[in-house]
Amino acid sequence: MDSKERKHLRKKGRLYAILEAAEGIILNEGFSGFTLSNLSKRAGVSRGIIYYYFLNEENVIAKLISDKMVILLKRLNSLKKQKNGYEDLGSILAEFHRFLKDEPGYLTLISYFTTCKLASIKKESMPYYADYENSRDEIFKLCLAAIERGAQDGSVYSKVDPYIMTYAIWAGVGSFWEFMLKDEVLRPVKQPYLKKVDKFLKEYFDMIFRALKC
Repeated sequence: MDSKERKHLRKKGRLYAILEAAEGIILNEGFSGFTLSNLSKRAGVSRGIIYYYFLNEENVIAKLISDKMVILLKRLNSLKKQKNGYEDLGSILAEFHRFLKDEPGYLTLISYFTTCKLASIKKESMPYYADYENSRDEIFKLCLAAIERGAQDGSVYSKVDPYIMTYAIWAGVGSFWEFMLKDEVLRPVKQPYLKKVDKFLKEYFDMIFRALKC
């Protein structure tokens, strides 16, 4: 192994250590525990190394989300075509549901990413944000294509606006999760149901299917 290969492995190892530590902190301690000093300690690297690879701690989160979006996109792209667009959409949402079970931190990261100080940070300081946007747009297109196909083959209500419905599906999931996590008004009522997110999402997806079905 030459020096260039060793350098590449060291870099990859440091990146992995930082990302693994960051996700562990966020999932176990919440975002209040996500500080540069804590991340540096958990990852076993200096603050300078973190800044060298990520520019800032916010970009670490952008990278975490981007990586998860890439995983989701690969899973969705691997799905087999169903007999009609309605069933294509069902296949997509079912896989998304499985993804959420496999990646429990995804929606928490997205909620933080879109509702806190990250939203006001210039994208130039978060280069991984562009990767996130690209994957998000590709996922949107897959869902849109399924609804458009359904409208053409008669399996989806033809008067449905595919763009509006696609936005409603993904925005609805995000808004639902944000409400469940952040709204304190119904906390005593909601708390038992936070452990039943699968059931909530299934009901939400079923509602969408009832609206779309011809």
